[in-house]
Amino acid sequence: MSFRTPAQIETFLDQNGHKFDLPVQYMGDEPNSYQRDWDSAAVRMCMFASWPYEQAAGNQSIPMVYKTVNTFREDFLCDRWYLPATPRDMRMLKSAGLPCFGVETKHQLSDFDVIGTSISYPVLTINTIKQLLMSDIPPRWKTRQETPEKYPMVIVGGQAYGAPEGISAAVDCWFAGEVEDEPGNPGLGAVLARVAEWKQDGRWHTEREECYKDLAREFNFLYFPRFIDVHYEYQERQAVQDVAFLESWPHRQSR
Repeated sequence: MSFRTPAQIETFLDQNGHKFDLPVQYMGDEPNSYQRDWDSAAVRMCMFASWPYEQAAGNQSIPMVYKTVNTFREDFLCDRWYLPATPRDMRMLKSAGLPCFGVETKHQLSDFDVIGTSISYPVLTINTIKQLLMSDIPPRWKTRQETPEKYPMVIVGGQAYGAPEGISAAVDCWFAGEVEDEPGNPGLGAVLARVAEWKQDGRWHTEREECYKDLAREFNFLYFPRFIDVHYEYQERQAVQDVAFLESWPHRQSR
């Protein structure tokens, strides 16, 4: 994909919106949407849904994060993006070289400070990686680590945090728990407040890895895979022994 300005994305939608199977998901002007000014925002986040717009009605993760961030502080901006509704819509975006973008601001994902999604089951992992690739964001944090200031922090929440290793190579951070503040959890807003501070003093762009370490120390509900060395212990099980016996059975007979 190539870099696209908000004006270029807006122009493409104006000229081609009628060709989409579900153009409404790119308008971003629904009732109760927050239209925050990009330039004055202290921190900017985009929630990119790994499912289409029409399915969002039954999944409150995106609306909850969206509201939580936008109401935490007046100078916080949270935008949204939804997986293209049909393969045809996806092909249109890809053929035009359009990355994923916030439906309200029309800024592409790489423009944001933080991007996030919700993962509850494995297929959403595939969709997440697809959308990172569409947006010229390397899908592995080890690759992004080489020049972290070029990319947003990729944060993931959802039910899959109980078994996070399936996508641990891709995400910068797992959010374990609810995004709203609760006892022992000041919520996502408090995390973004730290990002806003570091943007102000320049650390977010020059010392990103140290910022991640500080977040991991302060918030015990944030899991950064890069700081944890995970090993799986092999356990001898009866089923494994049975398979080994069956594999050797013809040779036993031949003797």
